[in-house]
This record gives sequence, structure tokens and C-alpha cells, in this order.
Amino acid sequence: MPLNISDNTRDRIRDAGVALMVLGGLLAAWGLAHFDQLPNYLRLLSTLPFFCSVPMACVEDYRNWESLRGYWGGKAIAFLLAPFVVAVGALIWYLVDPSAKA
Repeated sequence: MPLNISDNTRDRIRDAGVALMVLGGLLAAWGLAHFDQLPNYLRLLSTLPFFCSVPMACVEDYRNWESLRGYWGGKAIAFLLAPFVVAVGALIWYLVDPSAKA
């Protein structure tokens, strides 16, 4: 069953995803520049906005879900799961050892 998203809404989601991708990339670059000063969970968490932006920028894949086969369907599912995995990983790392630095 395809998502019933209008073209206007699709464009807004994609534009918001691209903007979030740029901001997330800047935040990840900042985290990389301050890599020695940040604990591990914050290093991981600095990439979260970028991982959230990828499915938004690829909204057309989810709109035409039936047309995705094999590798492309797996990639679309991975894009949806990545932000949750990063967030849960950062939370677990924080709970286990909040001051850990590699």
C-alpha cells in the first residue's frame, strides 16, 4: 500500500530532509573537530540529525514502496532503522559509562 502523500508534501519533506542533512553534517563536522573533548556517547549522538535526514531526503522511495526490490528495499529499511540504532546505542553507552573516551 503506497503512502498517500501529495507532491507538495513530498517536496516539503524532501527539502526539510536536505536542510537537516546540511545541519547534521555541520554538527557531525563540529563533533569531529572536538573529537578529543567529547565522550563517546556524544560523538555517536552528533551524527543523529544526519541519520534522521536521510529517510526524509529519500521520501520518494517510501512513497513508491512496491517498486523497491531486493537491495533497494533493504537500503530503505536500513535508512529507517539507523536513527533508532544510533539513539539507542548512545543511550546505552551513556548509561553504562558516561565519561568513556576512546
